[in-house]
Amino acid sequence: MWGQFSSFCLFLGISFFLINSLSARQTIEFGQEKPIQVISDKAYRLSKKNMFEAIGNVIITQGENTIYGEKASLSFLTGDVDVLGNVRYIGPRITLYGSHLEYNFKTKYLSLNNSRIISENFVVLGKKISRIDEKTIIGEDAEYTTCRDCPESWSIFGKDIKITLGEYIYIKHALVKIKGVVLFYIPYIVLPIKKERETGLLFPSFAFSVTEGFRFQQPWFWAISDSVDMTFTPSFWEKRGAGGEWEYRQAFTNKSWLEIQGMHLWDKVYEPFKDDESQSGRINFRSTNLLEYHVGTQSRINHHVSLARFKDLDVIRDYDFFVSDKVNGTEIEQYGLFEFRDPHFYTGIEAKYGQNTLYDRPNEFDDRYVQIL
Repeated sequence: MWGQFSSFCLFLGISFFLINSLSARQTIEFGQEKPIQVISDKAYRLSKKNMFEAIGNVIITQGENTIYGEKASLSFLTGDVDVLGNVRYIGPRITLYGSHLEYNFKTKYLSLNNSRIISENFVVLGKKISRIDEKTIIGEDAEYTTCRDCPESWSIFGKDIKITLGEYIYIKHALVKIKGVVLFYIPYIVLPIKKERETGLLFPSFAFSVTEGFRFQQPWFWAISDSVDMTFTPSFWEKRGAGGEWEYRQAFTNKSWLEIQGMHLWDKVYEPFKDDESQSGRINFRSTNLLEYHVGTQSRINHHVSLARFKDLDVIRDYDFFVSDKVNGTEIEQYGLFEFRDPHFYTGIEAKYGQNTLYDRPNEFDDRYVQIL
């Protein structure tokens, strides 16, 4: 008898759990729109107000749009939805985070407070962000950056921001910030946010040091073709003078490519063995050139060449922002490799010719340095 009663209680418990679970899953339709599904821990339908409320781990889906939050209320008449608490909106082109979301399933209007937009190629944080149509987003007191993993590296703050998805971002009353510090003000700026490569100005680079002063670089990108491009970067150093960088890239196949880089400067400070930052009274032309070339074929042949030429060794000290990732160890390498692979054997030749960077004469070559073939 007791066993039958226990089984009956267990049956009632399971039934009650299933009924409650099913009651939290609702499908609501507005006119001709795609059906809307709401999943939550608890759900209530307020017939008098023609409203629907969901509480706890709310998930609202309609087609490709999904909204997450802690609490939501929906209007059957207007299509408005109001979501609170750890809000996240995932759409076909963007993901938005915020504390409070207002959305309309009919007009697709969306507004978030204390929000953050994460797209494939940019991030925007704002006090309030509104999407007025499928391609247009408006931001108030917002910051824009393309640095997804380092938002404190640089950003542009604007009182008013307009984003046309897949095209451009327009910023009014912009403050350019580097590592959280405001550098200067721009009344109006337009920046591309396209996936496709396009000829035009890239974001400028700034730096300041007590010894070197202010540095400004403005890169210009030239999209020559789908497989060839160049970047020219006119540069200005407060103490040293004017110069620039350039880079040429070409892809022959997915395994074969060519890259050439250079930096050139008419330096008003540098002289060999001079160890202070005062101007020398003369101009020294300084240059750094690098070439890297790789060929890989389906016929088991690989060929790689890497060449570097520094006019003087002191550029490693004076222009470390350009050189630091191009010099490995204590030598400047001229490197070449040719190899052939076969299922039964391998043959190849590898050669390296290095310039000693620890030599005390910056304009000379250390002939005592041991070379290896």
